Amino acid sequence: MYQAAIRLEQVSKKISFPMRAPGLSGFFRYLFAPQIRTITAIDHLDLVVEEGEAVALIGPNGAGKSTCIRIMAGIMSCSSGQVRVFGHDPFVERNKLAYQTGVVFGQRSQLWHHL
Repeated sequence: MYQAAIRLEQVSKKISFPMRAPGLSGFFRYLFAPQIRTITAIDHLDLVVEEGEAVALIGPNGAGKSTCIRIMAGIMSCSSGQVRVFGHDPFVERNKLAYQTGVVFGQRSQLWHHL
């Protein structure tokens, strides 16, 4: 069966976090009855990368580039859709993929040190 190096099919990621209102009353509401805000970081992304291809993810801040990389590296799971990297589910089989892939996050000034 044909298998691409990286395949993302209808991948979506929603991130929820509590919102805190200003002031002391906002703090107590945050502790006992927080309002939850949900944002969509990735919405139905399809991506196929063949073996030997070079791909760049570009876009404005908040477009979901780092979230996409984290999902492909197995650091984060997707909310819906299917992800395969070298035939493995990266979130479930992260240890197997760690020997075949590498990811460096950080500022440009730190990049040369990590490389």
